[in-house]
Amino acid sequence: MAAREAEDPIQPGMSDDDAVYVLSTSPNEPSGEEESCLVDEESSPSTPLTFEEAIDYIGNGWFQYKLLIVCGLGWVADAFEMLALPFIMPDIESDFKVGHVLAGAVSSASFFGMIVGAGVWSTLGDVLGRKPSFLFTILASSLFGLLSAFSPTYWVLAILRFGVGFGLGGSFPITYSMLIDTLAAKNRGLIGVILSAFWPIGTMCSSALASIVMPRLGWRWLLGISSVPGF
Repeated sequence: MAAREAEDPIQPGMSDDDAVYVLSTSPNEPSGEEESCLVDEESSPSTPLTFEEAIDYIGNGWFQYKLLIVCGLGWVADAFEMLALPFIMPDIESDFKVGHVLAGAVSSASFFGMIVGAGVWSTLGDVLGRKPSFLFTILASSLFGLLSAFSPTYWVLAILRFGVGFGLGGSFPITYSMLIDTLAAKNRGLIGVILSAFWPIGTMCSSALASIVMPRLGWRWLLGISSVPGF
């Protein structure tokens, strides 16, 4: 009986004024169901989140780590294409009967292509989306790299290496932005450093490949094999 009275402060025989007074002064404790609702509201955001805020709230998962590996392998493929050139310069001079200046211009064509590619793909990356742009730039650099292994003349080689540079120029910024856009803010710096580590891995692999292929098969084979990781 006492328990019932404690649960129900309004007793029989009370006037309306007394009942209002008791209700206004009695503590309002939420029920168990109400408490769970309050906990859920406190643990979840109360206002709509932006994409970046949602990523920060959820945190990183397997998707981000798998994407890191994909982007890293893309940079490894780019390193193969870039680092192959210094090893083939002497053979280009002898095969195409050109001097040091023209042989070096092949490398310049690649870097000029990177300048153009960075300007073009910085815009197309926002229009087409990160993923299609990433795939196209990797494919473009690898395809032009493979075709350059069959170059019949010096000028064809220079044009094709410009195409390689055009793909590489878009690949660098798009790969980085595609990964960073999906990361929680607190991990961006660390994962960005890990992504950068894939480039020296690619350069070491490219150097090892050149030391094996160049003495035995020549520069055309080196360019052809160096294009394979991008496919």
